[in-house]
Amino acid sequence: MRLSIFCILIVVLVSLIGISGLSVNRPTRQQDAPLQIANRTQAFSVIKAERGSNEFSITLQNNSAKTITAFSISPSKGFTITEEFVLAEISDTGIAPNALFSKTYPTLTSIQSQSIEIKALIFDDGTAEGDRRAVRQIEDSRLGQQIQIRRAVKELENFLAKAPGDVSEFKRNLGNALNSSDDDTLKILVELKPSRATRKQPLSADLREGLDNGRQNVIRHLSEAETNGPSSFLKVKETYERILVRCRN
Repeated sequence: MRLSIFCILIVVLVSLIGISGLSVNRPTRQQDAPLQIANRTQAFSVIKAERGSNEFSITLQNNSAKTITAFSISPSKGFTITEEFVLAEISDTGIAPNALFSKTYPTLTSIQSQSIEIKALIFDDGTAEGDRRAVRQIEDSRLGQQIQIRRAVKELENFLAKAPGDVSEFKRNLGNALNSSDDDTLKILVELKPSRATRKQPLSADLREGLDNGRQNVIRHLSEAETNGPSSFLKVKETYERILVRCRN
């Protein structure tokens, strides 16, 4: 009788160990599952897309004859990642024809990417591919940042022309410029993108986001310039002028 009970206990223990092993292995197999790709563009081809525990990596190739200056992807519903090259301080202004772009992105623990949507891209000649709404979002965000950079250059020109200028006065004037009214923004939009400048329709949320991001970036760069010395203000101005030239192309 005791032998029978002992055998039963052994069988139950082995079963529990087997169940525990299965429950541990399931997340690993789920993480290793391939990512599904929804590509809304023609220029991009997906070379590789992999998911890790708290990240995903993707490698894209530009199959067009034009340089890609911005694109957006979505690893989950309601969450979009935009790569913007025109506004970057680096000399590389995009993904050249036949070139590869590879990057690993962190993901929130609550969001495990099962698929990736390549939503839209913009070429160096201003044309675009992909979802129209996504294209518009990239364009409006870029415009907002471009406007703030343009305002910063104007204030830097005034400040540097008075060298040695009053830094306190410059910062005050810059703050006023970066927080200009919607009417002032619309006037600049008429020059940059007339199709976006209409009083019948308020500034888009994406353009306002671009204005906010541009404001924060300008303030950060000029705070660093103030710490590094007077010559740094000229370097920031020259960098911004190069970016504005890219935006016109």
